[in-house]
Amino acid sequence: MKRESNVCVQCNGQTAWQNVTFRYPFRHKVYNVKNFPAEVCSVCNEKSFHAKDLEKLDKQILKKESVQELEFSF
Repeated sequence: MKRESNVCVQCNGQTAWQNVTFRYPFRHKVYNVKNFPAEVCSVCNEKSFHAKDLEKLDKQILKKESVQELEFSF
């Protein structure tokens, strides 16, 4: 899916969509998530995530609750 870049809400820098690795707390556990789409600021490195992507992530975690590391895919 093609996504447009925007302006960072923290510093007004330019953002671009990238796949990132990050730690995601969910239901008293912390998951290492790889290859997840995020809008990343080129100035301050702030990451923003799309709500629909986070909903997909939640569903994926619920299917594999015992897993601590997830590779996200569309």
